[in-house]
Amino acid sequence: MRYIFTILILIFPLTIYSNNLNSLKESWLNNSIDSTEFVEKLTNIQGKDVEEQCEILLYQGKALYLINNKKESIKVLEEVIEISEMEIKRDPSSNQLRILSEAGTYLMLQKGVSYIIANSKDINNYAIKSLEMDKSNYRAEFIIANGLINAPAIFGGDFNKGIESLKNIITNADDMETLFDTYLALSIAYTKKDKNEAIKYCNEALKLYPKNIRANDLLNSLKG
Repeated sequence: MRYIFTILILIFPLTIYSNNLNSLKESWLNNSIDSTEFVEKLTNIQGKDVEEQCEILLYQGKALYLINNKKESIKVLEEVIEISEMEIKRDPSSNQLRILSEAGTYLMLQKGVSYIIANSKDINNYAIKSLEMDKSNYRAEFIIANGLINAPAIFGGDFNKGIESLKNIITNADDMETLFDTYLALSIAYTKKDKNEAIKYCNEALKLYPKNIRANDLLNSLKG
């Protein structure tokens, strides 16, 4: 059924708008609804176009990952990649490339080393192309920065360059979710290097979403 919808949306753009997506994200990020409820609510909204529908599916895949529903998460994320690749061939955009790259990063987290080796270069290149098309696409820069921080030096990793990029996002981005993710990423990056810095950035994340489970769990582990 979802596949049929995918074909239709490529041919006949929807007039149904996902006006509820932002409010749902805010509720989820601040733990007013949990990931299971978030996924359920996302299935009831549809995007106005292919890009927005891919964004909705991407959030489903991310939330399913967080509740350890690996099978369904992979299924949804692979669908995001399939639709995104078709759409990019038809009408490439910075945000569609970013969505494709972000879906790929979550698949790398779940599919293991062989998938990472086979796909990490392409996934990173999608984010690079996204940022080249729109220098203000800070979610694309976030993907690139995390790759630099987490990849071994032999595969192009550069911790200091990644940190510098995350700090650039903090300076320039104004989207709360992007800022939250960036503060959290900085906190995680500094966890084994400078605990005081890690705590500082985690507290900054919690100023944005005080009830967020991931940030609170991280802060408790840093202080424990």
